[in-house]
Amino acid sequence: MNRIDAAPDAPHHSPLETWLRVGLCALTVWAVFRFVVEPRVLAYESHYDPLVLHAGRFGLLGGIAIAGLLRLSVGGATAITGSTARGVVAVCLGLMAWALRDQTIDQWLIARNPSLSQPTGAVYWPLLLDFALLAIGLVPLDFAKSLFDPPNRSVADHDQTAGPADWRGLLATLVLGAIVVPFLMGPAVADTRVKQVYFAVAAGLPLARWGARKLTNVHSIGGAWVVPFLLGMIGVAVAAVRPALSLPAGYQSLTETPAWGLVRPLPLQWISLGLATILWNVAFPIRASAATAQPVPAAAKTS
Repeated sequence: MNRIDAAPDAPHHSPLETWLRVGLCALTVWAVFRFVVEPRVLAYESHYDPLVLHAGRFGLLGGIAIAGLLRLSVGGATAITGSTARGVVAVCLGLMAWALRDQTIDQWLIARNPSLSQPTGAVYWPLLLDFALLAIGLVPLDFAKSLFDPPNRSVADHDQTAGPADWRGLLATLVLGAIVVPFLMGPAVADTRVKQVYFAVAAGLPLARWGARKLTNVHSIGGAWVVPFLLGMIGVAVAAVRPALSLPAGYQSLTETPAWGLVRPLPLQWISLGLATILWNVAFPIRASAATAQPVPAAAKTS
């Protein structure tokens, strides 16, 4: 099955009921992670610590437990909303609300940079672990399989299916995303602002996808869910190799300033917001009326 969505026999819900179910799941996820996971599993010593899943009281073991809880949350939300994509989006909305706080990548760099005069790439590498934990917790098997689906060009529904991964479209989206998202993050030496991070990701990914469509004429990417993961990991890896990459002369000794815009979102912010953005049209497709649908002329079916 090439769809990343509900099974064919998923129950039909009215739009209002669908939104209520999604909202209830998102609210529940936010409450559980804000009032149970954060104080009891992460249990940071300071309220100023950013949300990094493996950096809490129990270290990696706590991160694995959180990934397991996310997996259960996605399963429960999928059952409640009747759709895999809506289940993932609902959980991501709850995580987005949880991650909407003042603690950013800046606090991570301040707390873990061993030098006050020279930035180091070593502080970035551990963030890759969070991307792995989030992939384990949030990516259903159907999503992973969509990367390897055989070609099927019989459906052209503008990102509303999870058809075969078209590597041209995926590569174009990644390249444009690596340009647009850092640009929307603002000046390289500015403090990281959470709302700016949310805006850059929420606006940058759709712009990158739109530009990729124009450049490649590819309207559907089966593996589109992987885009925020790859962009986030690329951002971390580049920052680790070049910790002063985008800092202008005279500012390259700043240890609390991220290397470049693509590493400013924490992994939790990258993936929760990125997956919700990428999967939105899959979870809530705009269904054309069969009565108004126009048949495609035979002459147009040559591509």
